[in-house]
Amino acid sequence: MNRWFQNLPIRRKLAVLIVATGGIALMLASVAQWIFKSIDLRQQALAEISTLAEVIGANTTAALTFQDRQAAEETLSALRADKRIVAAAVFGKDGFWRAMRSMEPQPVPSNSGASSTPSKATLC
Repeated sequence: MNRWFQNLPIRRKLAVLIVATGGIALMLASVAQWIFKSIDLRQQALAEISTLAEVIGANTTAALTFQDRQAAEETLSALRADKRIVAAAVFGKDGFWRAMRSMEPQPVPSNSGASSTPSKATLC
């Protein structure tokens, strides 16, 4: 392979080097863009779900105040529209859940705070 490059005229050598350099630069730029888009997409999804959690929290205040489990579950049922959400729960100040809605048969996490793994995000 080295022999064929040595036998090329200088004009062809320059053309090969320019094309190779452009191809490598294009490949590196594409990889960098893919990495940044995947990071941005994950952060955007987490921000959207956090906002949704705040809205649901504000809408369940009356249900918590009057201990109306049915109203809290109705509020949580609106989350069925978002396919990313598999389960939701409303917790009281004492830490016990007051209402729970499972979109799929999966357990609801009981820890507090937000956590994230490569495949899921948990907001409590």
